[in-house]
Amino acid sequence: MAKTFDLLGWFAPCTILVKIILQDLWKLKLAWDDPVPDHIFIVWTNWKNELPLITSHPIPRFHLVKGKEVISLQLHDFSDASKSAYAAVVYLRAVYSDTTVSTSLLLAKTKVSPLNGCTIPRKELNGAQLLSKLLISVAQFLLQMCLRGAILPLYCAGFPLPPPS
Repeated sequence: MAKTFDLLGWFAPCTILVKIILQDLWKLKLAWDDPVPDHIFIVWTNWKNELPLITSHPIPRFHLVKGKEVISLQLHDFSDASKSAYAAVVYLRAVYSDTTVSTSLLLAKTKVSPLNGCTIPRKELNGAQLLSKLLISVAQFLLQMCLRGAILPLYCAGFPLPPPS
């Protein structure tokens, strides 16, 4: 689970729970053949039973509505933390000439909280740092798309981006 191939993080809400379970098991220092505590087993069983529901959520390959003129593109980003984990997410919001709006998930990332017992405010900072890394990745991608002509330069004019590395 630590290296599950989920390049854009669309399964992050599903995978973070398993990462937390694995961390909890590791903290208990159980041997491989030791029984799992009931409270962890119940969480695992619920997760396993709900996992097939993921197939009912299609993943769009295109984030804009085809055939509509885009007036503006905006990135909306959030980060948050809890005692168990922290996360960051970036959405793309498009406003079209007919005043309709579409929003889609671009990128998400989750991490389990460190075991050193850091405070919630520190974890919030970790989430903000994670978010800044995501935004740099998105900004560099958008710059590449502008340079290739895939996105009109009009949309990239407001981006003071660092050169791609």
